[in-house]
Amino acid sequence: MAANDWGSSSLAGDLRAFLQEIRLAGYQYRREDRILEKFDAYCVAHGEGSRVLTRPLVDGFCYGIAYEKPSTPYAKERVLRRFGTFLARQGQESYILPVSARPRSAYQPYIFTIEELRQLFRASDSRAAHPLSTHSRTDPLLFRLVYGCGLRISEALNLQMHDVDVDAGTLTIRHAKNGKERRIPMAPGVVSRCRQYQASMHGAGGPTTYFFPNRTGGRLNHTTVYREFRDLLWQAGIPHSGQGPRIHDLRYPNLNKIPTLGIKRDERRVQGRKGWGFVFTFSWISLHRIPLSPLSHFSISLRPFGLPHLPRLLGPSILALT
Repeated sequence: MAANDWGSSSLAGDLRAFLQEIRLAGYQYRREDRILEKFDAYCVAHGEGSRVLTRPLVDGFCYGIAYEKPSTPYAKERVLRRFGTFLARQGQESYILPVSARPRSAYQPYIFTIEELRQLFRASDSRAAHPLSTHSRTDPLLFRLVYGCGLRISEALNLQMHDVDVDAGTLTIRHAKNGKERRIPMAPGVVSRCRQYQASMHGAGGPTTYFFPNRTGGRLNHTTVYREFRDLLWQAGIPHSGQGPRIHDLRYPNLNKIPTLGIKRDERRVQGRKGWGFVFTFSWISLHRIPLSPLSHFSISLRPFGLPHLPRLLGPSILALT
């Protein structure tokens, strides 16, 4: 948020300074930015001109809306606890929220069956071209990268030409979750698709051109991509309950299978590829066996993980559709 977007609360200057410090430390703080904007507006309405972060002010903002889902007050708590600590370090009087437990999510990730994945990719490949849309060209590769490389959809949409190295066969993910950067290996089949896509889609595009552009050359919109994904689910005969499947669920059938095999020494490598800040427990993920022969053109190399022995453990199967 630009500085002139802030309201006129008595804490606006401190909020700006806090946000600046956080971003100088390397954090993007995008969702938190919006929370701070709302808190600034709340302070204008309820702060009574005080420059003190008081408990009534914090509690009213965090818990004053009854219909919010549990994760929203928790997100507000985290931001205002950090803001209160920042004010205290500046020598200002401030209420600091106590630490509370993260609310448990009731959402169950959707694990696609192998046949569903086949139908989904076939639907994306058969998308009819339209003069006002790039989706017939972007969708087939976009969803394969999310699935085969374990990308978040925002990471895929943020890719620029210089992030896709078809010679080295790698993707560079910049400014990812928690401000981290990582490099991801691609399977040979995906590298080949990327080459073909670059030649047909970009031509002489510059290094900072978006790899998945909209028709004006800008970044594809997440909401638009999600609508396209819903259409592909319908074409593939995959039901959508209103609670999923999500694009994010494409990440699960691939890498989440590896830790179920008990290969603990490789957890850090899986974590690094997916960009997690911690290691998950995977006991609830079922292992799908994927016949090799019908999907040989989708195979992915496990050597970047240091797991060349994994196909032997699984028998005649592969771990990914890319």
